[in-house]
Amino acid sequence: MRLHRTLLASILALGAAGAAVGAGTAPLLVVEDLAGPGWSAHDLAVRVDWDAPRGPAIAVSVARLELPAGLGALDDLRLRCGALRIAARRLACAGARLSASRDGTPLSLVADFAYEPRTRTATLEVAPFALADGTVAARLRSVDGAAHAELEAHDLGLAALPALAVLGCEAGNADARLEWAPGAVTLAASVRGATCNDASGKHASEGLDATLAATLQGAGDAWRGPVELVLDRGGAYVEPVYLDLARFPLRLAGVVAYDRESGNIGIDAFTLAQDGVLRAHGDGLRLAAGRLEALDLTLDDITFPAAYDAWGAGFLVGTSFATLDIGGTARARISVDDAAPRTLEIDVSGLDIEDRQGRFALYDLDGAVHWARAGDAMEGSTLRFGGGFFYGAGFDAATVELGIAGEAIDLLEPVRIPLLGGALVITTFTLRDYGSDDLALGLEANLEPIDLGQLTVALDWPPFAGTLGGRLPLLTYQHGLVTVGGTLEASAFDGSVQVAGLRITNPLGLVPEIEADIHLRSLDLEQVTQVVPFGRVSGRLDGDIEGLHLLKGEPVAFDARFGTPPDDDSRHRLSQRAVDTIARVAGGGAVLSTTFLRVFKNFAYDKLGIACRLHNDVCHMDGIAPADDGYYIVKGALLPRVDLIGRVREVQWSRLMAQLEAALQEGEFRIE
Repeated sequence: MRLHRTLLASILALGAAGAAVGAGTAPLLVVEDLAGPGWSAHDLAVRVDWDAPRGPAIAVSVARLELPAGLGALDDLRLRCGALRIAARRLACAGARLSASRDGTPLSLVADFAYEPRTRTATLEVAPFALADGTVAARLRSVDGAAHAELEAHDLGLAALPALAVLGCEAGNADARLEWAPGAVTLAASVRGATCNDASGKHASEGLDATLAATLQGAGDAWRGPVELVLDRGGAYVEPVYLDLARFPLRLAGVVAYDRESGNIGIDAFTLAQDGVLRAHGDGLRLAAGRLEALDLTLDDITFPAAYDAWGAGFLVGTSFATLDIGGTARARISVDDAAPRTLEIDVSGLDIEDRQGRFALYDLDGAVHWARAGDAMEGSTLRFGGGFFYGAGFDAATVELGIAGEAIDLLEPVRIPLLGGALVITTFTLRDYGSDDLALGLEANLEPIDLGQLTVALDWPPFAGTLGGRLPLLTYQHGLVTVGGTLEASAFDGSVQVAGLRITNPLGLVPEIEADIHLRSLDLEQVTQVVPFGRVSGRLDGDIEGLHLLKGEPVAFDARFGTPPDDDSRHRLSQRAVDTIARVAGGGAVLSTTFLRVFKNFAYDKLGIACRLHNDVCHMDGIAPADDGYYIVKGALLPRVDLIGRVREVQWSRLMAQLEAALQEGEFRIE
């Protein structure tokens, strides 16, 4: 026999028995277990007191009441009615006192109770009560043992809700309406002004508005049904992405499957939309313990620049790519299994990328990028671009073939990028562990001679002629250190430049550090002195800069010596302007009268040179040979002979550079 259908009939029978034996008795009914669809009561006891002051009183106690799916359980439930009203077709109590404990938190409520034996219908209406700075009201109805429940909450303070303590909410309110019936649950909820920041710092919101609507069907622990979520105000941060939801509202709709026992959530046949940003659809999304276990997602109509502003800018903050202007469209597909991405495909069309600081740009980018977790599933990626620039140096169209798998990227074919009348030919490019602190890069390239005239115009330098070419042996980057596996070689000013022992520490950090030895051989001084308003000099020049040490691009130490090569048989001439400039640098003067200098425009010399050993911001200077009270910078030849002698032995480097920069801008150099 189903006990829950005869419970109140038994209570009435007890009442009749009590009347027969006389007043003052308190009959007791004890039921070990009572259950209906989706609910159960344990250790239920009912007591009727016919001698209560205001009429018959009834007291019901339940050790534990298991509520329908998603509503939890109540412990030590007690219902007491001090004025029971009994009629032929209705048993009712107004203002009954209801108390219980939920997860250790005591509850005390006032409710109206009624039971109609003919239809076997019981109702329990809980008067609105205060909770979390708001109010909650509830209505329970049971027809023939099948329970229905309605719960309404208004203006609940998020900061005062114990269930949300893990989110660290400081402000915000919520409204909710929950309807439960056998095999069906309907939920409508809204949040206003949610400002939260969890302890991990990985999730936060500010002034967030959201609405959620769901209708789930099922039984026991398994529930399934359509769900829609709208986020349309404020901001949300889910590491490493920040979403400005006021500018770019987000709508997610799909079919949710929820398993109460495991807590796992699945979403099938879902859509994601942000007006003017992107549309997406997917299937098979699985969450276990808050972790993404599986997903198949297709992103359609990704529109730039809105997509970059909505998603990329927050993701790239703090990097060199945080301030970009991007136009064009893209599509993407991603699949996840075993809690890790399996494949990623990105198709781009007509993408234009410009750095707002004018450092670089890439135009008319088309192609497809294919990434696979496992190397054997790798498919080649091809990217084509129509041109661009890097720090003012423009380059033309090229095609890049890449292999991308796991945390590795490899250049599959050498790529030739035309620029400045020549080309950069990259023969080797490898990238490993780019998703971790163990990032490692390898690069090998050749520079086909480029036009220095075009380069100087691009960099806004004084124009001069010539070409620049060279070879970059294998450059590697790992653990914050760049090294070159050999000597970097270049041809410039009709001579050669070699860089040995190149090391760059922390190249992407705030204080990059460079160490190298530089060797210059047989540079054409006439080409060199066309670069700055130094004065014309002809002849050849050798130079060695040993122990060069740069911090943030500024030299802090080196031992440098420049001079005429011993075997140089080229024509040696100094212009009047060059003589004057060198004399000012030397801090002494020319051994020749200024009147004589005005007469002649050019002077022959035998050899020239200068040395500087930089230490502690002091340049310790020397020349090519000792001289009275100084050192020779220029030793003259023939007549009219001019000897330039340096008399300053120590110069503050920072002051010297500041004066040099000012003099070059004014066309004059002066040591003070």
